[in-house]
Amino acid sequence: MDSQLTTLDSTNNINNIAASVSPAIILFSIVLAILILVALWKIFTKAGKPGWAIIVPVYNIWVLFEIVGYPGWWSVLSFVPIANFFTTIMIFVSYFKLGKLFGKGTGFSICLVLFPYITLPILGFGKSQFSGAPIQSPTTPVQGSTPVQGSTPVQGSTPQATTTNPTTGPNSVDKDIK
Repeated sequence: MDSQLTTLDSTNNINNIAASVSPAIILFSIVLAILILVALWKIFTKAGKPGWAIIVPVYNIWVLFEIVGYPGWWSVLSFVPIANFFTTIMIFVSYFKLGKLFGKGTGFSICLVLFPYITLPILGFGKSQFSGAPIQSPTTPVQGSTPVQGSTPVQGSTPQATTTNPTTGPNSVDKDIK
């Protein structure tokens, strides 16, 4: 009889502890999820993509792949058995490349893969700027670029004429000449 009573008391104590800890864990999880959501929103915005894309399932991975230079349609492979392992691996690789595109070193990029809950807010809320160019279709000309005959245009560049100006030196750019 005493052993049954002891077992009931132990079970009730475990249930009471689980019930009291559970709301704290749930609250922490919700706060952490909101923090990561806002951090990724800011990261997408810094990369020139719409921030709201992070809240749309599958499309958020599509946009992440586009930011780091992979085809967005790879995200659809997450619905295909066996191929979904490829998508999962490419998400980790994309996080690594994301760190590099924000000008971070290899160590930070590895931490971005292993500890995203710490490093994503650093990228999103920090001062780091996106140094990579958002992916554009090859048929669409880059705004602000003028192709030079016999060369490939560089994204975001515009040709400028250089002249010799006696007041500023031989390699200065004259802003009046275009």
